[in-house]
Amino acid sequence: MSPKKSAASALEEEAYQQELRESIRWLKLTVTKIQQLGIAANPENYAIWYTYYSGAKPELKQALDRRLNSKLPFTPELCHQFFSQYFVEGPEQQLAQIRKALRTMISNLSAEINELDSGLSSYDAFLTGCELELGKDPEVSNLTVMIQNLLLQTKNCRSQNSQALKKVGLLNREVQVLQKSMQEISDDALEDPLTGLGSIRGFEQELANSLAECAKEGSPLVLLMLAVDKFSDINELHGHLVGDRVLRFISIAIRKTVKGKDYVARCGVYQFAVILQNTSAEGGLVVAQSILKNVASTKLTVNREGESLGKVTLSAGVCLAQKNETASALTNRTEACLKQAKARDCNQIASDQD
Repeated sequence: MSPKKSAASALEEEAYQQELRESIRWLKLTVTKIQQLGIAANPENYAIWYTYYSGAKPELKQALDRRLNSKLPFTPELCHQFFSQYFVEGPEQQLAQIRKALRTMISNLSAEINELDSGLSSYDAFLTGCELELGKDPEVSNLTVMIQNLLLQTKNCRSQNSQALKKVGLLNREVQVLQKSMQEISDDALEDPLTGLGSIRGFEQELANSLAECAKEGSPLVLLMLAVDKFSDINELHGHLVGDRVLRFISIAIRKTVKGKDYVARCGVYQFAVILQNTSAEGGLVVAQSILKNVASTKLTVNREGESLGKVTLSAGVCLAQKNETASALTNRTEACLKQAKARDCNQIASDQD
């Protein structure tokens, strides 16, 4: 890459990061304002107040400021009136920015929680050092110094632990609020709030449309259904925040493996679907194998200290759509194949061609 292209890429990346930082700042203000006003955290109200803080619609900001200055309540009817007046074409673009900012904030907060947890490991390292020194039969003078240091480190650790626990509690509550907000603005959407993949509703619509299109063109279609092996163990051992990170990692891994036109959705707590148009049964099997290989070969860590999460694997069901088959029938057959794969062992594939 030439220096000019490299510099341009760096500028583009910085511009993107700046835009994301601004989106997060506006979103924080939006979440706070919605809570302060006691109004519903629905897509319309998110679009109104996010736009208010971004300044994208000056007329809307002036109207809202007048209402705020009047000290009168924001009733559901009034909120809908603001939305109808200033969002003629709908809030899709604003909601896309809001969802992106929400996912980034949740990811950042989760990382901060993990950092707080791992930051206390220095005390464990100090205790290990003391244990090694005691094994050398230290002299009385050295033992006195060691005890004094141990008391000081213990006091510091108690203070740090107390502060860390309080902060972890606050961050966890903030993550829960954000996740609830994410769900509320995505309930009627075609996008899954956690991963950014298609939602169950989006998947059902896309599969029906894809089957109709392939039937018209006479081209093949393959459906993949994938599930995370032993996902409940991950949640129990490491907590739901780590479980959410695993789901986001898998969603990225799947998207990187399939082609741009292929549709990927999250269809359950730990289940995913991939619609492969113009793909043969053999081609679908190859894609499934690639996804499973890419996920299983990646080493995941729990925190910044590098604690291993262990091997994460997927099981997959693969089915080629039959002539005039409905979306629900194809989904049921593919789920049956997935069930067969999971019954065999972890990291397995079952297809209707077996």
